[in-house]
Amino acid sequence: MNNQNNSSNTQPNQANKHDDLFPSRKEPNSSNSTEPNEFEIFAKRTEPNNFHSIRESKTHKFTSSSTKTNDLPKDQPIYLRKRPVKKKSSKPKWIVITLSSLFGLMLVYLLVVGLQVYWSISSGFTELSSSKLRSKELNKEQDAFSVLLLGTDERDPDAPDWHPDTLMVGIINPKSRSIQIISIPRDLKVKMPTGEVTKINQTATVAHKYGIDPYKVTRETVENFLNIPIDYFMRVNFNSFVGIIDAVDGVTVNVERPFSAKMIGYPPATFKKGLNHLNGSEALTYARERKQDPLSDVGRSARQRQIVVALTEKLTKPSVIFALPGIASALKGNIKHNFELSDLYALARIFQGSKPDFQLQVFNSKSAEIGDDWFQLWTSEERVTVSSTLQKQLEYKPVKPLEPSPLLEKEEQFASRNDDQDYPDFLVELDEKKKKKKEDKTKDKKEEKKENRKTERAENKKEKEEKKLAKDKEKEKKKRVEISRNRSNRLADKEREKEKSKKATTANDRKRQDPN
Repeated sequence: MNNQNNSSNTQPNQANKHDDLFPSRKEPNSSNSTEPNEFEIFAKRTEPNNFHSIRESKTHKFTSSSTKTNDLPKDQPIYLRKRPVKKKSSKPKWIVITLSSLFGLMLVYLLVVGLQVYWSISSGFTELSSSKLRSKELNKEQDAFSVLLLGTDERDPDAPDWHPDTLMVGIINPKSRSIQIISIPRDLKVKMPTGEVTKINQTATVAHKYGIDPYKVTRETVENFLNIPIDYFMRVNFNSFVGIIDAVDGVTVNVERPFSAKMIGYPPATFKKGLNHLNGSEALTYARERKQDPLSDVGRSARQRQIVVALTEKLTKPSVIFALPGIASALKGNIKHNFELSDLYALARIFQGSKPDFQLQVFNSKSAEIGDDWFQLWTSEERVTVSSTLQKQLEYKPVKPLEPSPLLEKEEQFASRNDDQDYPDFLVELDEKKKKKKEDKTKDKKEEKKENRKTERAENKKEKEEKKLAKDKEKEKKKRVEISRNRSNRLADKEREKEKSKKATTANDRKRQDPN
């Protein structure tokens, strides 16, 4: 008992023994002492080694290194000074959350829109073999390549018989980051791969006649005429043209000659001299009108190139990402092409972050009325100039010489003239044939009209007589039916009278025999 009391009396003294190590420590079990806020009970010592591990930790260090751990009482709590903890601001956290949410939404948007564009483009893919004029495979990000752009007014992209009213050849050179564009007149006189010599916009009709792929015939016709390979083609109709321009919020062009026009199915449009911002339908009218342009097809081709350049500049801007849903909707069911997805990706990488250098080439053509139709004629000299210009941009060495001109000798002479005369009057045989043909046609038409009138009169007279005869027959038939009906009615009346009389006679006979 005495030993226990002594041990209990010595514990406070042992605790006081280490007051120099913890000067601010107070007895935890004391009823009239409170723990200061700047201190924290960290651990309760039970073993010497435990305290030693706490003592030598990197986080908590004692100020006095001379104190021995084994001298501390076993059941005495150890107080360590608490390090001040700075409160973290909540603003950076919300900023991170907001940015993360926006980034996630952008990823979802890109995924959805990317799928829409992919399906719209892939639905118009048409298989077309590589050009025969290519001896090696293209490096899509280094080698220059050509694109044939076909514009048609046919609403149905799957229609077999269509006419390319707009034809352009674009040469894209990744090394110089440039695009060279030329327009091909739709009435240009060319020779088809099938042998026919006609307008270039008749390629699809000729292909349909022979049961050949129209895109293959059109490509080979352009290749043979210009002596360059055509690597890709893209056919668009009015719907896709208008939709794409509306999706990118219109295009701005510089109008040189003011005019007003109206396309069938679209509202009228007025174009003032200077810069004009055009929506889809206005751009279509601007690119299609030729009657009010004194340069006719030449002026229209120049306006078409303006639209293509302005649209390409819009499509190469980073902001086009927000127009992708509208572009996908415009392309769906309105486009035909032979671009693979990797080709489009390579094309996008070429002009990523920079504006392409456009080179618009204009070449002279002569308009001529030959026979009963109008043609655009390119001389052999002009063809050589066009071909060499495109080959230089394409960095292409021809594998065969330029094919002979489809023009006749006198047509070649006429196309070489510098005057503004449209009709080649020196083509005597064509002129005489044309006049005689017109006279014969006029005479035949007059005779045909007379014969038609006589025949028509005779047929009308015969028709009237037949109608009258049929009407008389119908009347006679009705009359006979009426007579027959009356006769039947009279006979029925007589039979009823007889029956009635017979019944009356029978009744009278019965009354006589039986008076009661």
